[in-house]
Amino acid sequence: MKQKVTIDDVARHCNVSKSSVSRYLNNGYVSAKNKEIIKQAIEQLGFERDFFASKIKAKHTRILGIIVNDLTAQGNARILDGMQERLSKLDYQGMILLSSGKQEQECYKELLAMGVDAVIFLDCKRPDVLSELVLNNQGKVLFAKYQCSFAPFLDVDEKRAGKIMGEYLKQKKLRSILYLQQDKEVGAKRLRGIEEAYGDTHYEMAIQNVANAQDAYEKMKGLIAKSYQIVLCENEAFALAVLKLCHELHIHVPQNLSCACFGEGASDSFSFPSLTSLVYRYEAFGANLIEEMVAVNEGREPQWETIEYELIERDSVCEPKE
Repeated sequence: MKQKVTIDDVARHCNVSKSSVSRYLNNGYVSAKNKEIIKQAIEQLGFERDFFASKIKAKHTRILGIIVNDLTAQGNARILDGMQERLSKLDYQGMILLSSGKQEQECYKELLAMGVDAVIFLDCKRPDVLSELVLNNQGKVLFAKYQCSFAPFLDVDEKRAGKIMGEYLKQKKLRSILYLQQDKEVGAKRLRGIEEAYGDTHYEMAIQNVANAQDAYEKMKGLIAKSYQIVLCENEAFALAVLKLCHELHIHVPQNLSCACFGEGASDSFSFPSLTSLVYRYEAFGANLIEEMVAVNEGREPQWETIEYELIERDSVCEPKE
């Protein structure tokens, strides 16, 4: 097996100091003559730089670790897109570890060992479990999508999303609501927001737990005949399943039943009828996560901007007939 060429080997070959080779590799000052000699030696000897070792020795590696539990969870893919775009603009790199199948604690330790500057936990539902580990390592961390009691966080604020949707439903005089949910924690926050929006105005809310869009479709078969005025869906996939069933049963949307969803807005305008939805600006949220983490890493004051929503009213909702 061929022995790995080291900085010492390059220095001996050039008859220069090891520090001169190190400065050359890190863009420090080296005389023009020595720079050319070192460059040629690196090519001749086949020297390959150890990326992580060199980064660890630097004061800042300009690498941010990102720990994700579930890539398929609502919004995560688009948040990561926004993060990647902003990392590139700020001349940082991102290192993503999936924690599914192992503990987030182990992922965090792995990233620290690799010398990352800071770590973003994208969808850690129970940050407090990590409190002792993070505090003992004095690590720079940021939690996203969920609140944290011991470290900085950027919450998606699902309660606020629910309130925006609730205010819209109240304005449309919709008082009987069926909510299809998969994530109970997210659903609970949204429902508190809806409750706050309705205030003293009477309304009825039924909750149906579903595993996926196919499950939503099957369970709606037994619920469709009930006197709900609107089916409110956790995401657009559930809403599309509801529209499909209504079409098959010749139930006219929105004349007989309204439908709306929280979601990403990717296909809402292409459904029939087009879906009213509360659209999350996930890419902007991801970009802001990076901005805030870089500010913390570089000793600047972060702004802690919140996620923005846009309620897009389309054809799937109307006021009920008197």
